[in-house]
Amino acid sequence: MRRHPRAEVAFTTGRETGHLAHEAGLDQVADAYFLAMPHGIAATYASRLCEARPEAVVIDLSGDLRLPTAESYKQWYGQDHKAPHLIGRAVFGLCEAYRDRLRGARLVSNPGCYATSVLLPLVPLLREGLIDPADIVADAKSGATGAGRTLREELLFCELAEDFSAYAPGRAHRHVGEIEAVLAERTGKSVELTFCPHLLRSSAGS
Repeated sequence: MRRHPRAEVAFTTGRETGHLAHEAGLDQVADAYFLAMPHGIAATYASRLCEARPEAVVIDLSGDLRLPTAESYKQWYGQDHKAPHLIGRAVFGLCEAYRDRLRGARLVSNPGCYATSVLLPLVPLLREGLIDPADIVADAKSGATGAGRTLREELLFCELAEDFSAYAPGRAHRHVGEIEAVLAERTGKSVELTFCPHLLRSSAGS
């Protein structure tokens, strides 16, 4: 963002020194707002920004606006949605699939990392009928940065170094919901994805 020739950072919010408080950020005027907050919290701020700054672009980086219904959100996130009136209003921010809708959009839901890597190949393959939608297995790998900032023992370097382990296999990972929703909407194919994410970490310098 800092290097973009047509954009500049007007302010940041956070709990550390040097940032505005999150609430104070709602009073700041900007052309675009990026919400890098946990799910369950981001939607509330998105709602307030959309109401107060209807001319601005609001881009949510959490999972709050990725799913098409309040029921699917509760299924995959285990809680009621905090701003159900926004569900269905956000454009899914995968430009390769939604470029036409993203032009002029005022509310954008940024896709999850795993969802992006799975959707980029699957959308064209399914659309062209090159694979069977009834038997799709996505085997994915990620580093520890995708787990966020929460301090957990299994994410410590001494636990991860030179290790490779599966987690949330089958249909347990939250990104499965958004992947299947986008595939259905973009290809017209109903898919029940088998998804197996892995966590890996190499030692420094290896």
